[in-house]
Amino acid sequence: MKKYYVCCDMEGITGISNFKEMETQNAYVSKMMTAEISALCESINRNSTGERSDSIDILVADSHATGTNINHSDLSENARLIRGFPRAQYMAPGIDSSFDAMFIAGHHARAGTLKAGMDHTFSGSAIYSVEVNGSEIGEFELNAGLAGHYKVPVAYVSGDDKFIEQISVYKEKLGFETLTTKEAVARYSAVLEHPKRVYSKIDKAVEKTLREKKWAGKYLTFEYPLKVKITLLNTVKADMAALIPVIKRLDGRTIYFEAPDFVYFYDMFCAITLICWNDR
Repeated sequence: MKKYYVCCDMEGITGISNFKEMETQNAYVSKMMTAEISALCESINRNSTGERSDSIDILVADSHATGTNINHSDLSENARLIRGFPRAQYMAPGIDSSFDAMFIAGHHARAGTLKAGMDHTFSGSAIYSVEVNGSEIGEFELNAGLAGHYKVPVAYVSGDDKFIEQISVYKEKLGFETLTTKEAVARYSAVLEHPKRVYSKIDKAVEKTLREKKWAGKYLTFEYPLKVKITLLNTVKADMAALIPVIKRLDGRTIYFEAPDFVYFYDMFCAITLICWNDR
């Protein structure tokens, strides 16, 4: 049995250019996200050499907003779906050492990235930046790092061109394939390729990564304990987050804590984000 984990967001999905679409055209953006993840799952099934689909287990985490975007009936029959919110390790719940690889789809660049589509870090309404052991991270590092904790490699990463450029520093080291879904020209604007062409490119990238397996035995890891510094959007969010006993306040918007491992860090990060949503 081969097991693959698909961690998917929406901002890096083809056909979508801004947050307003998600508010006013919910059926459309859900259709686009479902179609791209369906194409990815079908490609995994088609390109898993020597495996029948009934011996392949794909676990998909719908990890955008409240996790209720993907139409499960449109995915491959062997694709299970994690849906809904709140949940522990929000973007990658259930990842563990039993998985052969993680596929990261539809992701976006960190907050503050020049001309990146819908740039933010985990929560645009709470978080401005996150540093782990002195280096800024985004959602790629967050999810690949959790997978790495369990020694699960990343096989495939997709999103807009600014995101792909940002995470290119990891590509050779970790051996994954990348797929550019669109060209971001501003935070809320992008040059879009026809979806069918994107899905064809997805199939080629998946075929290549599952054939070559350059990622085998390679994981994104961090030195423990993790030294975490988070800059929040405003001071009242820091006021509330600082109520957590292990949190140290560094300045008006910045908090600090140490984590013994990545699971602790991820859970703490989710808790801080949830607390910061209640500043009204």
